[in-house]
Amino acid sequence: MIRKFLLAVFAVACLSATRSGVVQAAPIHVPILLYHHIADHQGRWYVSPQKLEAELRYLSGNGYHTLSMAAYLDAETHGVPLPEKSVVLTFDDGYRDNYDIAFPLLKKYGMTGTFFIVTGLVGYPAYMTWDQIAEMQRAGMEIGAHTVHHPFLTRLSTPAAFLEIFLSRLVLAQHLHTPINVFAYPYNDHNPRIVMLARLAGFEGAVTVAQHKGDIAGDPFEIPRITVLSGEHLKVFEQVIAKG
Repeated sequence: MIRKFLLAVFAVACLSATRSGVVQAAPIHVPILLYHHIADHQGRWYVSPQKLEAELRYLSGNGYHTLSMAAYLDAETHGVPLPEKSVVLTFDDGYRDNYDIAFPLLKKYGMTGTFFIVTGLVGYPAYMTWDQIAEMQRAGMEIGAHTVHHPFLTRLSTPAAFLEIFLSRLVLAQHLHTPINVFAYPYNDHNPRIVMLARLAGFEGAVTVAQHKGDIAGDPFEIPRITVLSGEHLKVFEQVIAKG
């Protein structure tokens, strides 16, 4: 019954989308960084606690302000002014080390982060629990959606992809008692169809990793991020931040 209802909502949304244009925004120049694991392990997607703290210390010591994605989107779509030195810190997948390590470091330096959660993995070993996610949100962290099962969305049928996107937003909103307005595409896997589905699911914006060919600069549903990798020297981080 729920699936039939959601499919009916999707059909109505699709009909509405064909009758309205997409508003494009002027691009703004704020670096948006992407982290995955924060842990002392070898691997492309692991950033050590020492490296993360050095980067946060650099940002703090050089007058940078961390923004939520909501603040970034207000600036991009509505022209809301931002501090001169602004940066967005995002963390994908909802790993437990984000709570154990990244969250305390962000609080230590008075910063905020945006955490994109795979709802179907909440509570599993190596992932955060609902109580931990709620605690971070109450402390000022922003929570975004990252699908239910972390699939390659472009490989799914349109209804299946829509359910992955929409249900992740719905479940997060139910647990956290707040609207969930930002989305991250798993594996950076998106195309115009998937971008449309993220719009239809009610998000205000969505983030990619690097831009795909055909992505539209300034589109709030194709916002590129810069991945922070394990082996990068702090000097590389400084250059990325400076260039935006």
